[in-house]
Amino acid sequence: MSGVAEAAATFPVWAIWAPLALAVVPAMLASLVTVLAVGRVAPRPGPLPEHWTETARRSWATIVGVRTSLLATCFMACVVAVTHPAPFGVATQPQLAVAALIAAFGSHITLLYAAAWRQGPEALRAVTPSLLSELLVRRPALGVLGVMVLGLPADGPGLWVGLAIGLPALAFVVRGGGLYLGRLTGLVHSAPPWLVELAGDTPVELLRARSVNAFAFPQLGRVLFTTSAVERLTPEQCARILEHEKGHLTEAPGLRMLGLPYLTAIACWRPLFAHLELSTAVGIVVLAALPAFAIRPLSRRLEARADAHADEPGYGEALEAVYRLNLVPVVLGGRGTHPDLYNRLVSLGSPPPWPRPDPPRTRLTRLVGLLGPVVVLAPLVFLRTLDPPRPPVDDIPFWLAVGAPPLNLLIQAGDQVKTYDPPRARALFRAAHELYPGSAQALAGLAVTEQTMGDQEAAEAAAAEADRILMDGNPDAWTVFMLSLVR
Repeated sequence: MSGVAEAAATFPVWAIWAPLALAVVPAMLASLVTVLAVGRVAPRPGPLPEHWTETARRSWATIVGVRTSLLATCFMACVVAVTHPAPFGVATQPQLAVAALIAAFGSHITLLYAAAWRQGPEALRAVTPSLLSELLVRRPALGVLGVMVLGLPADGPGLWVGLAIGLPALAFVVRGGGLYLGRLTGLVHSAPPWLVELAGDTPVELLRARSVNAFAFPQLGRVLFTTSAVERLTPEQCARILEHEKGHLTEAPGLRMLGLPYLTAIACWRPLFAHLELSTAVGIVVLAALPAFAIRPLSRRLEARADAHADEPGYGEALEAVYRLNLVPVVLGGRGTHPDLYNRLVSLGSPPPWPRPDPPRTRLTRLVGLLGPVVVLAPLVFLRTLDPPRPPVDDIPFWLAVGAPPLNLLIQAGDQVKTYDPPRARALFRAAHELYPGSAQALAGLAVTEQTMGDQEAAEAAAAEADRILMDGNPDAWTVFMLSLVR
């Protein structure tokens, strides 16, 4: 048996996948532990234990804690992923961070399905279309933004291709493109005849979702009702809500585009921070975010304006029914995109017959949602001894012998250059050159590491071969920089 085959036979294959498991499994565990803890500390019934407003206060406190948990889990999982060595030849640290994010979101979605399963088969069947409606129709900008944040390179042809595709896609979905995505996927379909008759000249359609709601698209002049709203509200209540949405259709379409500069700056964070000074890049992001700070107060004013447009007998009862069926608290303390229901009913001249409730007590659930992932995942950041065993760097065929895919050799080699491990980096660049003979990047990296190891002749030979390859193509910034270090 050759040395390579013998090493491959004795090498623990689990070590290849250990860092991937370290990035994924704790993220799922943190989600489970934290969500259960948030449910435990949710506030108990208040002075009106049988009234729906108290149920809404408790439910909202739990929702806020779970949202905080999701954000904290995503952040801590990424920290764990990038502070530990990447799996040998399997994935890079950025890929580990993406896996950790997927695990955090996936575990929360799994818990959502589990909660729906406890409510019955109908609730379980409604989860998937509701999630897709939220992602594709109501908030498609988040999906486009996520793809650009994770996939947009810092330079090279891929940057310009990504900008040419991503920026128009971002503007399209911000302007209301989610409606077209909903039609393509079947999430948006025609409304029942009685609702079309109520709408008159206003186009109205249905969105498959569990929430009782309606949405206006001023840019497109259309209104969407959710299927639950049509099923659970009376026709009279739907008519009053429809008048409110018609009030939104009279708004200036450009108001819905205020967040586009900020989303664009976040999507382009990698090239911004790669090519500009840190202070300049941060300044651009802050300036782009200024219009976004006005979105919430402006949204509350637009809601009050739409309420005035729908101020007819029965509108207050319809509005209360929407809040009650969605279990949204009557008072949120002015922190949302809509005015508090209590204030809205008072402005309409129909104050509710019950006293003004207190806002939900979310401080404790927020704290638990924040500390849970930190407590579970923070110790892993400091456990650097979990570095798995690595195969011998001089045996190039070992990569294929243990079944590790070679596609990440070049990135792995670059990581070793950053951590100043010339022997490992040279072995990795050699392996990359053998597997990809036409890669100028592999040759440029090999030239630098050969020079670092003291073999100037081999360094110049690798640099000359890289120059020959670059004559037939466009050099990227990294390759040119690496070759400049040899000369």
